Amino acid sequence: MAKAPKKPRKAPLIKKDGTPSKQGQGGGPTPIKLTDEQRAELVPLSAVLTLDQIADYFGIAHSTFDAILARDEEVSRLYKKGRAKAVAVIGGSVISKARKGDNQSMFFYLKTQAGWRETDRSNVEGGEQKAADALRALADSLNG
Repeated sequence: MAKAPKKPRKAPLIKKDGTPSKQGQGGGPTPIKLTDEQRAELVPLSAVLTLDQIADYFGIAHSTFDAILARDEEVSRLYKKGRAKAVAVIGGSVISKARKGDNQSMFFYLKTQAGWRETDRSNVEGGEQKAADALRALADSLNG
């Protein structure tokens, strides 16, 4: 029986410093990075889009964008900055409306920031009036 011919040896990969690279030592594909233009777009985009939507906008896989966020601190910081700016703007609007007496804004703020929750008030006499009085007192303290 004839022996199978030996496969020719591949030439070693050469690293940037001129030394040969061994298997398992970073010979894989170059990681994708965001361009300067994409980084500039990230803050406003992160205010309104999810991570998956931003990945789609940039035309990269969702898992690739997740990997970029994990390894690039600046990209992660820019994303978080955009999210925080949006929360600050919307939160400021809610506070402003609450200070002007908007009950929905007051309820929303109290539910999300002060731990208020809906309960059955059918057995509490004057419960709605007490809640309205508490909201007015809150509005007065915010204005004052």
